[in-house]
Amino acid sequence: MDMQHLWDAYRAAGTDHLKAVTTQPNPRAPLDSQVAAFMLGALALKAGDEATAQRAWRSCNLEALERVIGRLPFEREVRHGYLRLALGFRGSFPSNQDIYLFATLKTGGAYLGHLLTLSIEGGRYVSMNSRNDDGQSFDYVTLFNAIGPNRVVKSHNVADQRNTFAATMLEMKPILLTRNIFDCLNSIRHFTFPDDPRHPLGHLTEIEKLDLIIAKQAYYYVEMHGSWDRVIRNGGPVLRLRYEDNIRDWVGTAERILTHVGRTVLRDRIVAAHETVERRRAENPFSVRFRRGLVGEGESAIPEYLKDRVRFLYKLYPDVDFTPIDRGA
Repeated sequence: MDMQHLWDAYRAAGTDHLKAVTTQPNPRAPLDSQVAAFMLGALALKAGDEATAQRAWRSCNLEALERVIGRLPFEREVRHGYLRLALGFRGSFPSNQDIYLFATLKTGGAYLGHLLTLSIEGGRYVSMNSRNDDGQSFDYVTLFNAIGPNRVVKSHNVADQRNTFAATMLEMKPILLTRNIFDCLNSIRHFTFPDDPRHPLGHLTEIEKLDLIIAKQAYYYVEMHGSWDRVIRNGGPVLRLRYEDNIRDWVGTAERILTHVGRTVLRDRIVAAHETVERRRAENPFSVRFRRGLVGEGESAIPEYLKDRVRFLYKLYPDVDFTPIDRGA
């Protein structure tokens, strides 16, 4: 099935003809119906015929998106148009004013997400936490389910090829939340292995718990910083915020984020939202996950030989400066 065949089908623009073209096998160059529908819609979009593009792309199964969109030689505008129309069919057009928080674990992402959601008229908070809290790549179907009007989407996603592609196509203006790597590791140790003798691993010593957490989580933190640092140095529209600064002025942090995505929100509304989040946290600590917010605890708790083990991983990103998350790097 060549482009001329698809172009002829596009010009015919008959529903039966479209269906026949998108399901017709080609033994010389097999092309599944998802790819055919995408290509047909792309041609229509290039010609300015959005109605035919919609008709063709309605037949695309979102689960097939990852098989389709990354391997065809259409320009950014066509791919972006496909994503927007696919989302539009679900009534959830993305906006470049939506907020996407990319937070390393234990950087106050949930707290900040709730604050921003309450600050936005009609805001909705969506947490795309990963399995085992060790980072994930965007599954596009999950991402599509998260996107919608006035969303605040929080994830722990690294800036791998799939995630940065999705960010570009959906015109995201990512907000990256970082923190001292050892404070993060110490905080996730308390979350994963609480100081409770009844816990299945309650018999472990403090050093053993830290050792296990570093073995499990250190690479994730290094990858988060290293991958996003490259995006920023390549000109990505990323706002990088430090936990140590955020906890001193949550309202000011929310203002910076809203300005970054182009939203205008009165400071009084943000202040009121902050008061609501604090009240909810006081009433139910589990409603807004935020431990104690201590700075420097991990630096003093983790012995130097374990820190050196973490720092050895920095060699995976020789072009990246790790001092923003480790002053001893």
